[in-house]
Amino acid sequence: MYEQRKIQVAQQTISIGSTANDGTGDSLRVAFNKINSMFTELYGETAADSQISFSGNKISSNVSNANLVLEASGTGAIEMEGIQIRDNYIEGTRSNEDLNITASGTGAISLEGLKIRDNHIEATRSNDNLILSASGTGNILLGAVKINGTTLSSDDSSKISIAEAVDVNGNLVVTGSQIDFTNLPTSDPGTAGRLYRDGATVKVSI
Repeated sequence: MYEQRKIQVAQQTISIGSTANDGTGDSLRVAFNKINSMFTELYGETAADSQISFSGNKISSNVSNANLVLEASGTGAIEMEGIQIRDNYIEGTRSNEDLNITASGTGAISLEGLKIRDNHIEATRSNDNLILSASGTGNILLGAVKINGTTLSSDDSSKISIAEAVDVNGNLVVTGSQIDFTNLPTSDPGTAGRLYRDGATVKVSI
């Protein structure tokens, strides 16, 4: 909740005398000295005599290249509609609501070393890697595909399908109980090293 700040100014009462024009009240000089003193104190307590200015719904700094700092006290937070900022944490305050950061038009959200535009994430530094890293024994999940270190597996125990050709430059080690060759050609393809099925026998073209 927002808290309205109460400005404390020492009150100075101007004496107006007992009755009108009886000559017992403060003189104009004394009276206006009291007024000036209270206004001086008031301006010292507000942005009017500081490095901040208010214009309509705009708050700005009056000093060239100066930051505008909003700082809560102790464990307090800076609260805006639907958002709470505490230290380096930004969180939504409404139950089960998303926290949305959206760029304008064709613009992108730029983070240190990263740029996010729509559903596209890219590294911004030349030849820099884009690193996805889980914590501890956690996994990286891409849909139903699970990545843990150098191990690729299914998160829902279904088979992983690779729809395109695969080049294996190192050794291929198969630890499963069987290999299915359901779509092998049924005649020699004439390309050395390729498999084909001759009846019930799998052969290698030479």
